[in-house]
Amino acid sequence: MTNSSLLAAQANADDEFYTPLFEIEHGLAPYLDRLRGARILLNTNDGQWSMFWQYLTGRFHELGLREVVSMEYNPDHGTLFAQPGDTGRLYHYDGQRMWVEDTHDSGGFDAPSGLDALRYTDVVLGNPPFTRLHDYVPLLLAAPVDWLIVANIHCVLYSRILPAFIQGQVRVRAGNGGMWFRLPGGRTAHARMRRVDTDGRPMVRVTNTGWLTNMPTEPAVFTPTHRYDPHTNPLYDTIDAVDAASRNLIPCDWAGRVGAPVSILNRWPAGYRPIGMLSTGHGPLDHGAPMVQGRALYKRILIEPGPWAGVLEQ
Repeated sequence: MTNSSLLAAQANADDEFYTPLFEIEHGLAPYLDRLRGARILLNTNDGQWSMFWQYLTGRFHELGLREVVSMEYNPDHGTLFAQPGDTGRLYHYDGQRMWVEDTHDSGGFDAPSGLDALRYTDVVLGNPPFTRLHDYVPLLLAAPVDWLIVANIHCVLYSRILPAFIQGQVRVRAGNGGMWFRLPGGRTAHARMRRVDTDGRPMVRVTNTGWLTNMPTEPAVFTPTHRYDPHTNPLYDTIDAVDAASRNLIPCDWAGRVGAPVSILNRWPAGYRPIGMLSTGHGPLDHGAPMVQGRALYKRILIEPGPWAGVLEQ
């Protein structure tokens, strides 16, 4: 990881969401069998202070883990401000003791130490910087590991992630509509405070965030019931497909392609599969700009009837 890239991510408020314990408990609950006997890597969660580390080490024997490894990134490594010893760190816990080792690099997820740690991992968990998801998710997809991460779920439409989403290799966890987070220093910018945690710290609910995974997961689906209507399902100017301005307007009796709103990522229409997107028309899976009678519409996910591994229960 280049220092400039991660420093830019750290400066972005969307990358400073701290996942609270109750969200971690809820998110990991369906996968506890997979965690048993596993070596867990937290490669985006800053050493031993993250709630992921506290949850996993605090329940190590109950969960039946083999080892927990957490990486701590050092933003000063390799910069003009670096001091001797300014390196990343690896925190290890095996149920009996904890030990720490220097990484001799930044400790970033795509630094040499991060890539090496990934080689000896069974499951990756964590809350990566949202601005680095276009790099982070492909790195996970290329590794022989299972993974479960907190993310902006719209990242599945990124050009480097969309092919895997279409193939069912990236799955959106059921029930995602938003998650609760703590912000550093009690900051509440960019979202509205709606509750406090057990320590009285303010929390915010952030829409379009949820869990992404490559593991079998229970799908959140609905069955479309709307009948095709040329007024509510007009043909696009740019592609042979009809528009559905909301998920409730996806026509259940239309045999062709449909441009559906990105909100279907939270609840997928049963019996449909993704085949691309409608945005700018640039890229192999971007089939064109969504336009009706010369009017530009919001980005759409292009779907068609058919089976899809992304919603098939395993």
